[in-house]
Amino acid sequence: MRPCVAIVVVLVSAGAAGLAAAQAADSPAVTRRASPAANFAAAPTKAAGAPAAAPAATGAWGPQRDALAPPLKPELLVCARVGGADDQGLTEVEVRGNRVAAAGRNFAVVLTLQDDGTIRTAASGNMAARQTDVRHGYPSILSARLGPITYGYKQVDPILKQPYLHGPGWRLWDWTMAQCQAATAPAAPFMADSEIVFAAAVPNGNLYAVGKCDGGNTCLRVHPKDINLPLEFPISHGGGKGTSSFAFEITPRGELVRQMVLRGFANAVAWDAWGRILVVGAGVVPKAQNDLGYPDGAGVLLADREWTRTLFSTHIGSHDGKASFWACAIDSASGLAALAGYVEGSDFEQVRPIQTAPGGGKDGLLVVLRLWEKAAPAMPGAAPAKPGPAPPAADGPAAGQPGA
Repeated sequence: MRPCVAIVVVLVSAGAAGLAAAQAADSPAVTRRASPAANFAAAPTKAAGAPAAAPAATGAWGPQRDALAPPLKPELLVCARVGGADDQGLTEVEVRGNRVAAAGRNFAVVLTLQDDGTIRTAASGNMAARQTDVRHGYPSILSARLGPITYGYKQVDPILKQPYLHGPGWRLWDWTMAQCQAATAPAAPFMADSEIVFAAAVPNGNLYAVGKCDGGNTCLRVHPKDINLPLEFPISHGGGKGTSSFAFEITPRGELVRQMVLRGFANAVAWDAWGRILVVGAGVVPKAQNDLGYPDGAGVLLADREWTRTLFSTHIGSHDGKASFWACAIDSASGLAALAGYVEGSDFEQVRPIQTAPGGGKDGLLVVLRLWEKAAPAMPGAAPAKPGPAPPAADGPAAGQPGA
């Protein structure tokens, strides 16, 4: 069992649900963070600017960023469930300094990691209220918008959905049924339903987009401007049978920069100050690729800024139920990362639990990791990642990997 230390719990204004209420009561230094899609939709992006202001196709993170990035030394500080009877989930999260705030539809929790190793917890809202939209992954999206960007899928035939992503003066994917049938790239004809389900602004000014498919013969395997040009995926954890998520970075001019493929659902994303990318969801990485030793469930991947190497990956799950992450955030100054979602089941190992027993059905899941060391010593009682072989520089194909 992983060690636990004392937690001080403060219940605050049970009638006032939401992250803002918990912040006002116990954490004024933590500001509200919207859910992943809403957060990035509200953020300014160079995708809406003039083409002359577009960043370089390689991503404008600046020189020497990889050399300056602190070395990783992951520690699991908190792995806790929170919720009452019926289904709940956490869909928003913020981390700033030593404070983490997370919220679902009807309640919120704020953790303060104190210098003596204890954690102060403030909760607000109704943890027993049922949340009907606790999902495992993104549903089908016919059409969505992020500033001037539109994306989703088109029903090009009664038996086939095809993805599209449109920007100012450019169009990606958007193939017809005839093009899918006539394609000559490997895995063609492309008869697997595929769609773009999520888009976000990258801090370097580019666009991040996620495509979802339910089979290996998907057009997401080829270049979005050339259906006969296959893509290479240095990080390849999916793309076979079952659900896979294809992540892409695209410039404001609609040029493809880099890509990776993940197992299951890639639901949320965050970046550190050095351009390293954190992707969370359900599955995400292979079942055996698990630095913290938990069962398959909610997945975590941290990759280098060029998307060529897996730096850290793990699952957080129970032995008798599903789990998924829906939000994530990184505080580069402290090295803390916060992940939020849901977990099912009674056989679930917690670290610094907020509540000891399952609430019933799906409960909110809150995980706090220290990804790299800060100046002060690590918190006592933290559970270090289990040592294991370093990941390869380029992951091999994962054909046949099951979906989440």
